[in-house]
Amino acid sequence: MRRILILLVTLAVGAVALAALWIFRGRESHRSSIFMDGGSRSGPIQSIAYEGNGTGGILIVNDSA
Repeated sequence: MRRILILLVTLAVGAVALAALWIFRGRESHRSSIFMDGGSRSGPIQSIAYEGNGTGGILIVNDSA
């Protein structure tokens, strides 16, 4: 019985550690992907349009999809 309890505690600690890595490392990988893509462009929004039926479609901002 003690072995099963130790195994369950070990698995729970491992699951928590993996979840923490997934959350915190995911933020860093997002930043690196923005850097590799050349950064994000920012500027004033002149026009917004939506072409679709409400459950799917294309959002067009400043005449580019």
